[in-house]
Amino acid sequence: MSTESGADQAELMRAGVRARVARLVRAAGSGARRWSPPALLAMLSAGAFGPLLLSGAGGAAVASAAVGALTAVGGNVLTDVIKAAVARLGETGTSEDLEDELERQIQLVLRADGEPAARLRAEIARILGPAGAVRAALEEAIASGDRELQARLTAGLAELGEEFAEFRFVLIDLGAQL
Repeated sequence: MSTESGADQAELMRAGVRARVARLVRAAGSGARRWSPPALLAMLSAGAFGPLLLSGAGGAAVASAAVGALTAVGGNVLTDVIKAAVARLGETGTSEDLEDELERQIQLVLRADGEPAARLRAEIARILGPAGAVRAALEEAIASGDRELQARLTAGLAELGEEFAEFRFVLIDLGAQL
């Protein structure tokens, strides 16, 4: 993401992650939320990729191309997940509906485990790390003033970084933010 377009995409992703965390705070507070690494990864990914898909509105092919450029290397599992989410919604639905469906589709692959889940995690890690998505989530949690959300998000992110090698950068981001 070294081009200006890449910088714009990274900022869109960070803004989407911040909005997703803020939405979670408004919707249910953090009291009942405990994120497993796959659930947290799906939530962050949905927030990051949702704005890219919306900026590429016009069908599954166009929408997946917005993220497809970022996933050019790898097994394209993420592109398939995005296409499935967009196809399931069709042309209807809000931005929140799209993010919710994207989160659901990502969780389906991650819960199944195996090679597709490993490839999806690797593809997501290659995008979220350089985009600064983890820092954006932490910044929003801190800005919310919700100490329980901060603790749960921090614990979930630490678990994500410890459980999956491709997300070790999360532990570095946590150390830098805290």
